[in-house]
Amino acid sequence: MVIVSTNTRYANQPLINGKENKQIFFAQTLPVSFGRNTSGDRFTSCSYEVLDKNDKLFTPEVNQRLQRFIQDFKNNRLSKHLLFRELGTGYQGKVFLIPDLNITVKLSHTEKKKGIPVDLNCNFENESNILKQMPLKGTHNQKLVARLKIDDGLYALITTRVKGIPLDSMHITKQQLNSLLNEMFVLDKARIMHCDLRDNNIMTNDNQVGIIDFGSSFIFDQFVEPYNIKYGDDFYQHPAFWPPSNVRFFDFHTILPTYFERTKSDGKEKALGFFIDYLKLRSDYHSKRADLFYEEMSKGIDNNKLTTEQCKQLKESIKYERLQAKIFRNPSKKMAELEISKIFMDYLDHKSLCASFDGLQIKALAFKKQTLDAAKQFRDNINTLLLQEDLNNNEKMFLAFQKRFVDFYEYDVITPKYKEDFIKKFGNVLYDNEVLKNSIQLLYLQSSAEDSYLIQNQKVA
Repeated sequence: MVIVSTNTRYANQPLINGKENKQIFFAQTLPVSFGRNTSGDRFTSCSYEVLDKNDKLFTPEVNQRLQRFIQDFKNNRLSKHLLFRELGTGYQGKVFLIPDLNITVKLSHTEKKKGIPVDLNCNFENESNILKQMPLKGTHNQKLVARLKIDDGLYALITTRVKGIPLDSMHITKQQLNSLLNEMFVLDKARIMHCDLRDNNIMTNDNQVGIIDFGSSFIFDQFVEPYNIKYGDDFYQHPAFWPPSNVRFFDFHTILPTYFERTKSDGKEKALGFFIDYLKLRSDYHSKRADLFYEEMSKGIDNNKLTTEQCKQLKESIKYERLQAKIFRNPSKKMAELEISKIFMDYLDHKSLCASFDGLQIKALAFKKQTLDAAKQFRDNINTLLLQEDLNNNEKMFLAFQKRFVDFYEYDVITPKYKEDFIKKFGNVLYDNEVLKNSIQLLYLQSSAEDSYLIQNQKVA
């Protein structure tokens, strides 16, 4: 058994600090679960599906070698001289790079790992189906090559290699941001929600950006109802005028922590300048989404697939996207600060939903209480802006849409059920008691450094 690094920070990176990554080895020294089952016998069966468009992903020579590799993998005949490099271990499996073929292989976990939560015997069916939706042209994102079932409990997902190093969001360039926004629009158009757009899942190669690791992703059917997208036994909630957006996840997973970190290191003015520059780039993303929804609506009308109500909802979505494109083209400081507070409110609601998925109901309730507090602050900020006499019509309409976000979070999703659940668990006195509320919040947020950091640094207008 080879002991190898599981540091994913340098995934796909051949050099570290100018030195060759030593975590490379050959097929004969791979962990035993890669080439044989636990009893040491050859695998008795292997079924697999290979993407029928691989000839468009690789040159004929590489494609032929790839087919031979899959057959050898299936028959347990991998060359002893085939070079591998371990990239890291995740929740669903261990990932290897095969430089000669420019592919990665993710192997499912077949046994529990001490101190690490894992998804045992993951068959990668969901991730495979999602990657099948990925366009083959016009994107640098990860693409499917094949999915294999090697033996009971052991599966492999083979994908294209996305060259580069993980994003360093504290030093992200405008070119990288622009490239990333284009890649996120590609996902939107393909109806793929990534859900985990953090630094380690965004690879940068100079100014070229590609997105990897779609293990937490899902596919949505349409840009109109249902807006509550099923994920496991729960739903992602969306206001009717706000169809699913990958930028949403990128904002609260990456942009929000980066903004707070820059505020701490560079001061609020420079951090706000970074965020305003980001919004200016985001303007084009919203313009393209508006055009996409208009095209979707036109097709739906021509094919009689949309109801009158659905057309009305898509018109609202188009209007909101175009307003964002106009406002963010040259945003004022006040509008930028308002957008930060909206992202923070959405982040808290998302964390509540994630805690609910994990069965951490008390933590979910604490986050919902935080969401309500952020929503109240957000509404106050909007009302303050509406008092300004120099607002133009676009700004007034934009603020009206922002108010609808507060309505959604305060009334449609959170307040009734939240208050009922909270009082049932803790009683009316605790619900209204600030000191006890803060104690509960700290108790159930202290397990997550990221959550605690964002909560403690929420100094938004």
